[in-house]
Amino acid sequence: VDELQKQQTYQILEERNQLLETQNHKLSQEVDELEHRTQHTTTFIANLSHELRTPLNSILLLSRHLSENDEANLSNEQIESAEVILSSGKGLLKLIDGILDLSRIEAGQMELEYEEVTIDEVVSELQSLFAPVAKEKKLTLNIITSTLLPKTIETDVTKLGQILKNLLANAFKFTAQGTISLKVEPQSNDSYLNFEVTDTGIGISKADQELIFEPFKQAEISTRKNFGGTGLGLSISRKLAELLHGTIRVESESGKGSRFTLAIPIKKPEAISFEKPAD
Repeated sequence: VDELQKQQTYQILEERNQLLETQNHKLSQEVDELEHRTQHTTTFIANLSHELRTPLNSILLLSRHLSENDEANLSNEQIESAEVILSSGKGLLKLIDGILDLSRIEAGQMELEYEEVTIDEVVSELQSLFAPVAKEKKLTLNIITSTLLPKTIETDVTKLGQILKNLLANAFKFTAQGTISLKVEPQSNDSYLNFEVTDTGIGISKADQELIFEPFKQAEISTRKNFGGTGLGLSISRKLAELLHGTIRVESESGKGSRFTLAIPIKKPEAISFEKPAD
C-alpha cells in the first residue's frame, strides 16, 4: 500500500510539474510578445513624431514670421491670428514631445545621464524661466533653499529640470492670484532632497489627487472649462521621478492650494545605501 501511495504521489507531482512548466512557457511567450508589441509601439510613435514635426516646424516658423510683422504690412487682427497659430503650434509640439517621452519611459528606453550639479544652478534656471511668468500673471514667486543643502547633488539634471518645470508650470496654470513657492531642503536621513512646489491656486479634491498623474485625466468639469486639463506633464513627472529612484506626492484641498513634493536621492543610487524617501 505504501509503495502504491508513493507511486500515486509521484505521478501527481509529475503532472503538476509538467503543468507548471507549460504555464511558465506560455507566460514567457506572452512576455516576449508584449515586449515586441511595446517595441513596435515605441518605434511607431517615434516615426509618427518625426512625421508630425516636419510640417509643424514649418507652421511655427511661418506663424512666428507673421506675428513679428517685420514688413509692417499686417493688421492687428492678422498679427493676433498669427500669434494664436504660433501659440497653438507650440502647445502641439510640447504634446508630441510628451507622448514620445511617455512611450520611451514605458518601453524602458529612457536613459539617465548622471552628473554633479549645484542646487544654485538648478534653481537659477527656474528663476530665470518663471520670473517673467510670475510678473505677467501678477503672482509672487518665492524660491527658498535650506542652509543645510549639500554643495552638489548627483543626478540627471535634465530630467530633474523637466520635473520641476512641469510642477511649476502646473502651479502657475492653476493659480490666478497669490504666491507660488519652491522650497529645497534635505530630508533628515541626508540621503534625499525634497523639492516642494506650493501654490495658492484652486486646489485638488481628494478624489482627483491620483487621477491627475494619469495621462490626459481631467479633474472636475468646471476646472477643465476654466483652466484646461493637466495633459501629460504630471504623468511624465511621476515616471521620471521613479526613474531617478524618487517619488512625487501631493497634498491639497479644493480651494486651498496645493503642495507637490519631489524627493530624489542626493547621490546616484548605486553610490548610496538606498532608503525609501520619508513621507
